[in-house]
Amino acid sequence: MLQDPIKPRLSGRRIAIVEDEFLIARDISEALAKEGAEIVGPFSSVKRALTGLESDLPSAVLLDLNLGGQRSLPIAENLTHRNIPFLVVTGYGSSTITEDLLRRAPTVAKPFDDEALISGLLNLLEDPACS
Repeated sequence: MLQDPIKPRLSGRRIAIVEDEFLIARDISEALAKEGAEIVGPFSSVKRALTGLESDLPSAVLLDLNLGGQRSLPIAENLTHRNIPFLVVTGYGSSTITEDLLRRAPTVAKPFDDEALISGLLNLLEDPACS
């Protein structure tokens, strides 16, 4: 008897990637796709993310803290207003996050391994406050 394959953990989820480093965005996209996620983006700037997400409703967003020298706070505010959960992905220490909205958000530190990123995302998606 054939065993059913294990359903990918992010199957049916649309995950937006907001990341200005091409190689990091590519690696994140590949890791999420392996878990069955549909990728939205990636968006490499605040302007591109706000425009690209304007009419889109992803399940969650992976949000780089710093996009080409600009903080991602406007995106976080937009996502919060639209009730779209986001996970901050940053190479900066938590002490450098001065914006209250970003400081309260779940965070994954760079460099990260794929499992840390996937686990952080799954925790975010399973949080009743984010549903």
